Amino acid sequence: MVDFVSEIEKEFAFEVDSTINNPLAKLAQSGKLDIKNLQEIAKQEYNIVPQEFRHMALSILKTERTKAPEDLFLQRTLADIMGVFLAEWEAYDQYVHVLGLTLDEVRKAPVMPAAHYFIAWSHYSGAALDPECHVAFLYMDWIAWGRACTKIGTALQEQKKFTADQIKYLALFTAPDPKLLEKMRKVINDYAARSEENKWKLRWAVRLGLASEKMFWDDICDFGKKHDPFPGKS
Repeated sequence: MVDFVSEIEKEFAFEVDSTINNPLAKLAQSGKLDIKNLQEIAKQEYNIVPQEFRHMALSILKTERTKAPEDLFLQRTLADIMGVFLAEWEAYDQYVHVLGLTLDEVRKAPVMPAAHYFIAWSHYSGAALDPECHVAFLYMDWIAWGRACTKIGTALQEQKKFTADQIKYLALFTAPDPKLLEKMRKVINDYAARSEENKWKLRWAVRLGLASEKMFWDDICDFGKKHDPFPGKS
């Protein structure tokens, strides 16, 4: 069987690399990252993270009924992914307080354009796309998000600004469970093998997902100014 995942990893290497080496990561590596940027991650993630496991539930609802004795492989994979997002939400609370914020403050923070876009895209992906496409979007997004967070977290630790434990929220996707990643790859490859149309659907989901991820990091860097549809008006 053709390893379609390897194909899209090569095909979207530029997009992934651009996201990993986003402006915020460069600020962190230069030692110029402001605590307000880190706080903005917390504020925007408040709107994104709890939605993601809801979107996983939508994907599970869209799976076809599997007849015994077939294994519920797709459903089990989606459930495992949901578990990752639930753990992320649990780690989020510590990250908020380490940065000197309260949950009330992050609840009241304005949602930036890119965060709105990411939430809308993730909801659409979970509710409207084939579940396998949602898995493909998440698989590639975890690479971009995880490695970008790794760059930022490593820089902050090297500069003695935070300990690893204090910012472990940023390290959640540094090394995702390899067994889960293999399951995700199988889901994607099996779906791609069924038709050329499915391959097109997977590419489309990955492309839009990575675009929303890059937009998110750009917004965090300049506090949404680049993507403000009505600049100059408060």
